[in-house]
Amino acid sequence: MDLNFDLVNFLKLAKPGRVIPLYTRLFGNSESPLALYEKLVKGRTNTFLLESAEQGIWSRFSFIGLASQATITQRQDELGLRIVGEVTLPDIADSLEALKSLISMWQVEQDESLPPLTSGLVGFFSWDLIRQIEALPQAKPRSYQHPILQLQLVRDLVVIDHLENSIWLISNVYCLDEETNQKQYEMATAAIEELSKEIEATANALQRGLGKWKHQHYYKQNNLIVSNLSRNELLRLHTTCHCFVSASFGEGWGIPAFDAYAMGNRVIHNMTD
Repeated sequence: MDLNFDLVNFLKLAKPGRVIPLYTRLFGNSESPLALYEKLVKGRTNTFLLESAEQGIWSRFSFIGLASQATITQRQDELGLRIVGEVTLPDIADSLEALKSLISMWQVEQDESLPPLTSGLVGFFSWDLIRQIEALPQAKPRSYQHPILQLQLVRDLVVIDHLENSIWLISNVYCLDEETNQKQYEMATAAIEELSKEIEATANALQRGLGKWKHQHYYKQNNLIVSNLSRNELLRLHTTCHCFVSASFGEGWGIPAFDAYAMGNRVIHNMTD
């Protein structure tokens, strides 16, 4: 497998406090981000699926987080942060200041060729965090408990580039010391290889399914459909064709195009307002 750094060049950059992303790039397949996410998660915990937008319109990248270096949580009944993982939190009582200090402890190796999100903290801050910043009235009793914040320090990530139809496999190495850097490199390499095998297996399964349908000549070359289709029939249509083309000049963006997108198909549509 071709990685951006071999072990020798990696060790030259591996200084304490540095985050080095190891990555490889694969050809994309026709699976939707949600379908790929469901197949890769398999019982992993603290995973996520995020979408990006360029110029506020097009969703170019899909980010699938599969493993983290650490999970950081603050509960309702606690003042400080708790962490589970291989990173030590600064001894600072204020939660936000502790997070700022944690971020400043790690310097990410910049690579302009990578997608915009490859590492860092991903998660959420709840509304109750404002009570640590402003003096507000006491909150009403809650019927359920949730964390004030929960964040993950991203390690393993799959990024789908919809524009270039490619898939990035990324594993971040958090360099601690010379004794563990080589082991961390080997673990990251193994994680990328495992992800590559899993994605290849899902692609092969999809191709086998498509080949079966095409071999049976389920659909003719020209097929006029004049009745409603079931969800299974729609799924079969959209997974056995290259794209969905809307040739109507009298109808704007509608449900057929949404169906095509939802089932992982490409859409060609007119510019009707």
